[in-house]
Order: sequence, then structure tokens, then C-alpha cells
Amino acid sequence: MKRFLTVAAKTLQVCAVLFLMLLLLGFVYRQAPWLFGSKPIFRTEVPLTIELFIIDWKHEGKDIPMKTIDLPASCTRLIEVMQEARSSSEHQCVDSGSLMFHYRDGQSLQVGILPGHHKSRYEFRYDHKLYSLPRSRFLEALESSGIDISKIPQI
Repeated sequence: MKRFLTVAAKTLQVCAVLFLMLLLLGFVYRQAPWLFGSKPIFRTEVPLTIELFIIDWKHEGKDIPMKTIDLPASCTRLIEVMQEARSSSEHQCVDSGSLMFHYRDGQSLQVGILPGHHKSRYEFRYDHKLYSLPRSRFLEALESSGIDISKIPQI
């Protein structure tokens, strides 16, 4: 009987530890889903240009063109940074701007951008999913492309 109680106590301890680990993992996933999410898949070729638009909510939500990135190295850097993003939990916030990728074959791809709810990350919508990426990396890529990041929406 004593041996049974010892085995039962150890089993209970293992179950409690596993339960707490699952609870912690669930908490981390809920607070930072971008750590575990999938990555966006963009076209393989580099766009000819990337246009940045900011939505002006004071004037009926019109898109205001901010800058056209036309250097291949800058387009590549921005795409590489955005490919580091992870899928995140969707929410109802509207986009505060967009990036329009223009390709050699005449096709275009629009990506909605929004500042998100955390100072450490920025968000974008692509292919009906929300993605999060490190804010500093995103803003650095924009700034190195000649964009005045003080005009980019922040939280």
C-alpha cells in the first residue's frame, strides 16, 4: 500500500507539472501568437516598385501617396523583413495605410499596414491574414528606402 501511495504521488506530481506547462504554453501563445504563427509567402521575384500609401482619416479615408520605392535593393530588403513576420490573431482594427507591390508582368499586390497594439511590433494584412513583425526592423527597412518614418502611423 505504501508503494502504491508513493507511485500515485509521483504520478500526480508529473500530471501537475505537465498541466502547468500546458497552461503556461497556452498563456504565451495567447499573448504572443506571432511566435508560433506561419510566415507570409510572397512572390519570388522582386517587385519593380513598392508604393507606400497612408490613409488620411481626416479627409474621408483617402489614400495619400507617401513614397515610391524603386531601387531593387530597397524592395528586396523590405520584402525580406516582411517575410520574417508571423501570423497573428486577427482583430477589427482597420488598416492605416498600404504597400502596393508592382511586378514586371503588370500584376500588383496590396498589403495593408497597421501599427498594431504593441510597441515592439508592427502588423500587416496579406492574403486574408494578419501578420506581426518587429517594429524596429520594419521601420528601419522603410527608412533605409528613403521614407520619413515620422509620417508612418504609430500606436
